[in-house]
Parts: sequence; C-alpha cells; structure tokens
Amino acid sequence: MSRSTYIRVLHSKPMVLIRTKMFTARMSPDEIEMMRQLADEEGISVADLVRQLVRHMYAERHGQRTLVRRPRSTKGRK
Repeated sequence: MSRSTYIRVLHSKPMVLIRTKMFTARMSPDEIEMMRQLADEEGISVADLVRQLVRHMYAERHGQRTLVRRPRSTKGRK
C-alpha cells in the first residue's frame, strides 16, 4: 500500500482513501508548536489533526462528514 492510500472502516465498511493533494500554509512558530502539542495529546500526526479538524468543522456546518458538491462561488474572484 502506498503512503497516500489509507484504509479506514466507516460504518463497518472498508473505505480506501487516496490522498494525492498537498496543502501548504504559513504559520508562526507558536502556531506550529500549538499544532504539535495538540497532535501529541491526541496521539496522532499533525496532518491527521488538520484532517480531523476540517472534517469536524465541515460536519458542524453542513451536517455531514462527506463533501457536498456545490458549484464554486465566483465571489471575490477577479
């Protein structure tokens, strides 16, 4: 299994997640340390922490943990 492929069990069904996209963000040293501490406390990697946070916030806002496909907004684009 490649590093970008993960198998998770969700509702007793195996689900293969293929992660091919990367994300980069500029953060202060304090913010990096905060993320590391939170990840260490949870016993997960920083990448897993970010993924869990995104899924949690998305579920709170949209009522589900999976992506709802919607047309992209052109608001703010030039």
